[in-house]
Amino acid sequence: MIRDLEMPTLPFTPELDRAYRLYAAKTIEDRALPDVRDGCKPVQRRILYAMHDMGLRADRPQRKCARIVGEVLGKYHPHGDQSVYGSLVRMAQPFAQREVLIDGQGNFGSIDGDGAAAMRYTEARLSPAGELLLSDIDADTVDFADNFDNSLREPMVLPTAFPNLLVNGASGIAVGMATNIPPHNLGEVADAIVHLVRNWERREAIEAPELMRFVPGPDFPTGGLIYRWRDEGSGPRDSILDAYSTGQGRMIVQARMHIEPAAGGKSHIIITELPYNVQKSTLLERIAREVKDGRITGMSDLRDESDYDDGLRVVVEVGRGADPQKVMAELLKYSQLQETFGCIALALVPEGGSLRPRLLSLRKMLVHFVAFRLTVIERRTRHELARRRDRLHIVEGLLKALADIDTVVQIIRQSKNPETAREALMAKLALSEIQASAILDMPLRRLTALEIGKLKDEAAELKTRIKQLEALLASEQLRLEVVVEETLAIKARFASPRRTVILEASDAVAGTHVVTESQLRQPGEPQTLLLTTVGIERRPAAGYRYLPGDGLTGRATASLISKVTVPPTGEVLLLSSQGRAWRQAVGFVPEKADAKELGLERGESLIAALALPEPPAAVGEGDGAGAGQGERRRRRSAWCWAAARAASSARCWPTWV
Repeated sequence: MIRDLEMPTLPFTPELDRAYRLYAAKTIEDRALPDVRDGCKPVQRRILYAMHDMGLRADRPQRKCARIVGEVLGKYHPHGDQSVYGSLVRMAQPFAQREVLIDGQGNFGSIDGDGAAAMRYTEARLSPAGELLLSDIDADTVDFADNFDNSLREPMVLPTAFPNLLVNGASGIAVGMATNIPPHNLGEVADAIVHLVRNWERREAIEAPELMRFVPGPDFPTGGLIYRWRDEGSGPRDSILDAYSTGQGRMIVQARMHIEPAAGGKSHIIITELPYNVQKSTLLERIAREVKDGRITGMSDLRDESDYDDGLRVVVEVGRGADPQKVMAELLKYSQLQETFGCIALALVPEGGSLRPRLLSLRKMLVHFVAFRLTVIERRTRHELARRRDRLHIVEGLLKALADIDTVVQIIRQSKNPETAREALMAKLALSEIQASAILDMPLRRLTALEIGKLKDEAAELKTRIKQLEALLASEQLRLEVVVEETLAIKARFASPRRTVILEASDAVAGTHVVTESQLRQPGEPQTLLLTTVGIERRPAAGYRYLPGDGLTGRATASLISKVTVPPTGEVLLLSSQGRAWRQAVGFVPEKADAKELGLERGESLIAALALPEPPAAVGEGDGAGAGQGERRRRRSAWCWAAARAASSARCWPTWV
């Protein structure tokens, strides 16, 4: 009996090859790699569509994430709940996404590496940018497919209005391949799209250097620095150009830091921004371990002074007599303050009715997106045109009935039932079945002169709109203009200043020298500081004059207290009426700030601005050298943070004594 039930024997190698190939294909197409059109992996697409289906718009209240995860699992993505929740959390983290797609409420993790709270505690809804990925999804703009149990339909791609793949980047590991696309600035990408659309006919001839006039490089949500040039033995190479030309490249990214003088003749290295995907807690543990092993020397203390209001601030105390530049170089060498970002622009591209993984250059990613937008606009236009034509057909029937209302009333009164009346109207007035049904459903108030006028106006408006839609379908150039118009509107609404600084100079090669915040902010010419009763101003010294104007303006009512010229490498000392001082390089002084923007307390004002050509003894040494850490931190007032925040692209905080 047992022998009769034996299964047939299969060759092991061919069956293993078949099964593994099937697994690899599913992993590549349905899990790990994003689509070049909407920049989403399947789980991300299903989360966003489920939230849209639940009505979780940006202007509506949040709902529990547990409810969202259950909706996704039950309808579209029958996998582990933690994988769905993890993807939802990442789309809501501002330090992971350049433009967050989900607006979360509660603990969604931190740059320290802290995990998000359990899904039963957190709430979420779509962000305004997330809604853009689903715009016009109900207008037949994309194809739908059956879900896993054939009970519902889900979109195969989202009709996104901006290139999410470039703006937010992507990372994933499949079988035998991986993707790692860095985030970019939405405003810069929008400018590149506009340039590409306006040169659509020669799109195949556009190379990476032309597009890099608009997209100079990645823009990470955590800021930091990028070295454009990388020495690989044969001389400096433009790593960003390599990545944008071939789809692969290795970029050196560095934390943003600067050196501050401290009491007792010491110095502090202040870290204010980290490389992308570097966790602060892991970084601190790594530094402490390297100090213990003796690779990093000259440090006397390491502490984290970050908080919610003022952002990231890690203080590395340099011991008395140690060279802070040397300590900084060792930190970059032996810790994660300097990392290599390996760019692999691999995404799924529609080819021949299926999706294929392809390595993409910057031009190809933009071309695929614009081509997708043209398809979305065409399908959206056809959908609207069909609706407008259907409505015009009904309105014309109503107007025909109103023009001969006595006949209509007579037919209806003589009919035994609605079906007989419908057939009589169709025969007598040459109406379609839809028009006859609309006439039977028409309320009596439509018989007034005002309602008749409204129907005539509606018919004229429908005819005008139909002509516009037909012209749009007939002309690719008009559809390209729509792409430009919508892209510029998105840029005006969502674009933000660049956070990541790109070191453009060819002599700035990673590993050859250390770039600090002071060097980044050092002006190229002498600066003039104007201290007034309103606040402070900083302008280039060459050809600048202070001319108070007439009228009730801030310039007219302000009185000049002092004027000082500072060399580009000089330091400035600002004194307040409460005896407090702020010392930093001249590049850190805001270009223009009043007392409120500087964070001065009520009744406090600036009384002096001094240039320090040579570094003097530490300010307040006798007053603060023996103070405890808590006391020193309390003395670092809010003015320090607000003053640096007021400076353009300021992201590091000077010491306040």
